[in-house]
Amino acid sequence: MNWRGVTSRHRSPTPYSLSRMHASRVGPRLYTRSARFIRRLASTSLPQDGNAVPLPRPLLLTLERKVGREAGSDEELWRSGAFGAGVVPDLPPATTLRQLAAQALRLPGGHVAESPTTAPPATCRAPAGLTPQQPPGCITVRSVAAQLRSREDLRRRMAAAVAGSEGHPPAQALLLLSGGHPVRTLPIVPHFLGNSLSMLRDAGTARSRGELPADTRLWAVANPGSETLRRLAAKVEAGASTVLTQPPLLWRRSREWMERAAENGLTHRARIVLGVPLITSRSNLEFWLFLIGAGAGDEEAAQLLADFPASQDAEGVRAWNADLIRRTLDLPGVGGLHVMPLTKRARQLTQGFLQDGTLPKSCPGVEA
Repeated sequence: MNWRGVTSRHRSPTPYSLSRMHASRVGPRLYTRSARFIRRLASTSLPQDGNAVPLPRPLLLTLERKVGREAGSDEELWRSGAFGAGVVPDLPPATTLRQLAAQALRLPGGHVAESPTTAPPATCRAPAGLTPQQPPGCITVRSVAAQLRSREDLRRRMAAAVAGSEGHPPAQALLLLSGGHPVRTLPIVPHFLGNSLSMLRDAGTARSRGELPADTRLWAVANPGSETLRRLAAKVEAGASTVLTQPPLLWRRSREWMERAAENGLTHRARIVLGVPLITSRSNLEFWLFLIGAGAGDEEAAQLLADFPASQDAEGVRAWNADLIRRTLDLPGVGGLHVMPLTKRARQLTQGFLQDGTLPKSCPGVEA
């Protein structure tokens, strides 16, 4: 039940309030027996231990950082104090399908399929041009993708990410991905390669052995539009404390996914941070729909594109994005939003949404 706006006199009596009523109406002996009965009733009717009713999580707001030639262009957002974590890609992200194709040709194995961001996976060195300072209370998250790498190589990359390098801050969390290298799609091949699950387990082992700092957080990614709940549960079981998702653009599927995740306790066991792209054009929306795996014949995706306002309709674009944010925040079990303003106009929209409260700031001291 939603208790908002409900006064105490309208609520159902609790075992404690019932015992107070009994004390005023019956003798001491009968009151004692009644109190014992009420305590037994409460202990058997309320969920215990792992079945306890989860309290709402304080919100975590995270920011996709700008690096490379655009490093520093998001500095005003980053220093606003609104974000609890910055997720650092290695190279400037693509914002269109053409840019994504060009990036894939230049670099072996961009990780489109599983990452909630559009950037290639992390390497041992922090990306050049990244501003090293971070606001108090914020953490840095670095991604490491399995791709075609050996387990030993991946361990070295994890260690390098949390150690940092000269002029660049160490990461307090690792975002661990399988990656989308084309070779990984071939039959049988994935059985011989590491993936996000094996990386989570290896990172947990390294942490317990002291090879990674004991307080290193392990993050994973998920796609509400296509990933099964079993896969999400496996990542949580393997040690993921936070899961970043692709944007919930395919609304019906995403809502059902979050409802089932909440019903199965997964939103209680891990923080689910839903991706929020600030979309400013139909071509940008097409790009995001491609990233989340919406095929050409997907009716919901086609309707989404048809309904998107013209780029020159600034107020319409703003209202569309504001509605996406509000609906995402209303999903059951949401633990945060991962904001991905990839263009200058998107960053301006983000700034406005922070100022008018459409985007709520990260709760102070929230555990990321």
